[in-house]
Amino acid sequence: GFVVDSAYTLSNEWSLLVNYHYLQADVSEGLYRGNEVPFTSEHTGAFTARFTPAKDLTFSLESLYTGERFKADDDANSAGKLEAMTLFTLSVAKESGPWSIVARIDNLTDKRYAGYYSVWGQYPQAGRRYSAGVTYQF
Repeated sequence: GFVVDSAYTLSNEWSLLVNYHYLQADVSEGLYRGNEVPFTSEHTGAFTARFTPAKDLTFSLESLYTGERFKADDDANSAGKLEAMTLFTLSVAKESGPWSIVARIDNLTDKRYAGYYSVWGQYPQAGRRYSAGVTYQF
């Protein structure tokens, strides 16, 4: 496999970050030799657009892509692949001296998905989530 990780500065205010992972994970020995390793995507990536209207204020929109993959525990690769999915996060960060304030909306589109899929079941994730944090650095 390989990883491509790059950042592009479009202007003083706008920047783009791109991350792409390609992974060909095949079972190398045993009964399932040659099959894909379950729950491992061949293609994953992230794309982030950042807007910084002031030195200490940043808005970010991030998309996280996970390609299709077999469910966990499907060593035989027989149950069909899970669909690819993309999740979005919107955040704003403000810094002032040693203080940092961040607010986020994860799963911006309120997509219904499970964080873990197995042939035995799944673990559904929360829908849209809001969070905020304050940090003071000594």
